[in-house]
Amino acid sequence: MSGGTLSRLERGTHLPSADTALKLARWLGWSMERVMEAAKAPASSPEERP
Repeated sequence: MSGGTLSRLERGTHLPSADTALKLARWLGWSMERVMEAAKAPASSPEERP
């Protein structure tokens, strides 16, 4: 997966394709559904976390 794709996913500006979601799910140990749900919102920065 390219750095650009990962960056768009982190910013929440791009939903992954089925192939990319499957690769992420396997790598993270998540379900594809969890990957797709997480992709709908931008990642929070360390400053925004409680």
